[in-house]
This record gives sequence, C-alpha cells and structure tokens, in this order.
Amino acid sequence: MTNPTNSKFIVAKIYKKADYPNIFNLLISQKVANVLELNAKNPYLEIVEVKKNETFIAKKSNIFDEEKNVAEKAPVDEVLMNDLNPASKNDIKQKDQISFILVINDFYYFESAKRLKKQLSKKTKINNLSIKKINDKKYRLFAGPFKNFSTLKTAYISLNKLGFENLNIYKK
Repeated sequence: MTNPTNSKFIVAKIYKKADYPNIFNLLISQKVANVLELNAKNPYLEIVEVKKNETFIAKKSNIFDEEKNVAEKAPVDEVLMNDLNPASKNDIKQKDQISFILVINDFYYFESAKRLKKQLSKKTKINNLSIKKINDKKYRLFAGPFKNFSTLKTAYISLNKLGFENLNIYKK
C-alpha cells in the first residue's frame, strides 16, 4: 500500500475477515494509517497486489549479432537528463486539493445515459451527476467531483443500495 500524497508505503498481509461497506477495497488499522500518514478525510491509497509463489521463467532468450555490434560501435561518454516539466508552486497547491469522481457506467447511446441520469436524480440525493462524451460511440455517466471522501462515500452507498456494484472511483 502506498500513500500517493507523500509516497510512504508499507507491505502488509490482507485478511478478508472484516465486514465493511463495499466502497472500501481494503480496511486498515489505525496503526497502519499512522505509519502511512494517511489523511482521515481523504483516505486514498494505491494498492499493489503481490501474489505468493508465482514466478515467471523465460525459457529462451536471443541476442542478435546486430544488437551486439551496436553496443560495441556506439560508446557512450555522458548521459544528460533535463526536466521538461518543472513543478511550479501552483502545481503543488493543486495536488493538495484532491477531488474524486465516481464512474457509474459507460453507454453506447447518449439517450440511455441521459435516461439513467434522470432516474438516479429522482431516486438518490446526488445532485452532481454528469455525462461526458468519451468518443463517438461512448458516453460516461459519473457523479462528482467530490471534495472529500465522506461525500463520495454517501453517494457510493446510495448507488450501491440501488444495485450498482461495479462503481469505479478515480482521484482527480
């Protein structure tokens, strides 16, 4: 698990014994949250799964003669790196202002997305439903942006009660 705001990480073993709302992919202890210096208002982590006892062995590898010749004929004296996108003070301030988007579903027809948006507006208290055109044949219905995790959580749980199970959360 990695806290993307400060790059602190921890390796942990995950047990599936706890009962918690579906919005949480993972439930961590307060001790782990303290180690990662996690913000309680926006508890956003990046999770990387490491599977036990899985290995990959390459059975065969080839290096062609042309590749060997290039390495011998092109000596490298010096390597320079330039940062083409230096971070400005405005960029740093924007990173502190996190917002979340809740993707409800993608649709082939705009009218289908519009119809579901209308129904969800009636059945839930979510006011910030929007439709975005992804390409000529894809329209995305989403809720947000949410300024903090607690408002996102409320919207997620209300949609989950209506039967929406595969909701995706994106950090903006």
